[in-house]
Amino acid sequence: MTRRWWLPYVVWALFVGAVVLFAQPGFSYCTDLHPRLCLNALVADAATPWDAGQGLIVVLVLATGFTVIAAWRVLGHIAGVGFAAWALMVNSVMLFYGRVEGCPGPLGVTVDQCRAAHGLPPETAWDRFMNGPSPLIFLLLAGWLAIVAADAWWRRRQRGGL
Repeated sequence: MTRRWWLPYVVWALFVGAVVLFAQPGFSYCTDLHPRLCLNALVADAATPWDAGQGLIVVLVLATGFTVIAAWRVLGHIAGVGFAAWALMVNSVMLFYGRVEGCPGPLGVTVDQCRAAHGLPPETAWDRFMNGPSPLIFLLLAGWLAIVAADAWWRRRQRGGL
């Protein structure tokens, strides 16, 4: 292993951090300000409460990148490309797949109130699991395991079954 094995991980974390910084709602306003005022505005925005869903997305993107980097380094370039391609496919579906509640009404209407208004039973743990990102995360992990298994099979075949 090289002396700077940590460098791709730090670069990926800095890249994700920059994307999170530029995606903040106050950043477009910030570009018209003096750099010192812009920094103060971004620090003030960072102190506001974060949405748990956005935090989950940031953690998921960081973990996916770290896994792809590790696969690239440990399993080889072909498996790394396979990991990256599978992650892009599944994560793009995860980005555009979401549950939109069709329950108009005042703010603060819960999912259970909405379901009761439509005559549906209360949401169960299985419903929350299936309607969230969990099936796609499972699909991502299953695909990665399949890539690892295929890579191991290919390497064994290349060595002549040894």
